[in-house]
Parts: sequence; C-alpha cells; structure tokens
Amino acid sequence: MSFFRTIFDSTLRKARSLEASGEHRAAAKLYAERGDKVDAGRCLVHVGDKATTLEGRLDAWHDALNFF
Repeated sequence: MSFFRTIFDSTLRKARSLEASGEHRAAAKLYAERGDKVDAGRCLVHVGDKATTLEGRLDAWHDALNFF
C-alpha cells in the first residue's frame, strides 16, 4: 500500500519535492494536511536548525513539538 500511495498521491509527491528542494515549512504544511504528523514535525525541526535567530529556532521547534 505504501508503494502505491507514494506513486499515486500527488500531495505526498509535492511534499517530498518541496522537502528535497529545501522548502521545509511548505512541505510540513502539506504533510500536516495529509495527517502525517511525524513527517511534518521532522520538517519543522529542519526549519529550526536552519533558523538564524533564537526566536526563529524556538518558534520552529515549538511547532515541531506540537506535531510530535
């Protein structure tokens, strides 16, 4: 089932494409819309890791914790 879901689910393909291109917040939004909370949280952890300010890191990590 997972293989076919990966092939035929356009939202999942779009989310993975965004994640691969480095747009983690947009990918997290798509994962959240699909109900993939772990993947959304994982993307938001990456957003926090790339943030340049302390506030940006804390905001992203707080959002990630809400999904985990």
